[in-house]
Amino acid sequence: MKPIPYLVCVAGLKNSGKTTVCTAIISDLTARGYSVAALKSSHVDRLTLDHRATDSYALAESGASFVLVQSREKSLILERSTRTFEEMVRRVPDTVQFIISEGGEAEAADAAVVCLTDTSKWAETLRVRRLSRAKILGLAGPFVGPESSNGQNIHGFPVFDVRDAGGRESLVELIVKRGGTP
Repeated sequence: MKPIPYLVCVAGLKNSGKTTVCTAIISDLTARGYSVAALKSSHVDRLTLDHRATDSYALAESGASFVLVQSREKSLILERSTRTFEEMVRRVPDTVQFIISEGGEAEAADAAVVCLTDTSKWAETLRVRRLSRAKILGLAGPFVGPESSNGQNIHGFPVFDVRDAGGRESLVELIVKRGGTP
């Protein structure tokens, strides 16, 4: 039977820091020796092979052992087909221990990190991304600064500054602990 990797959805509105959070988590997990897959759901109909300035390139460069980008018409692994989020997850190799999904279906994930540009986007983000409070591990994104730092609780959830080594380490420790991986 295929082992089930722990799936973390990094969810937020456009330009809320999702790629930055994903690459930070992936980098830290791979540095600890874990095998990590990255998934990205795309809103564009036409996908092209990525170059240095794109999100999926950044996800691959962060250390992910598997990256699949899915749009409405095709997936990167250049196949002409549509794929549900669950089908994307099933494509992940058996050796992967964690899946970090930029976007995707939060309800299908084991846990979620909510990315916000500012805290006023909280309710809209939960509604648009269909996030259940029960799955949320914490908050991250561009809003994190001197007035909202690591460890502070906002809306009852811890805040993580992934640009800071301590914040990134705290978030990844929580992911590893929740994922049941030593």
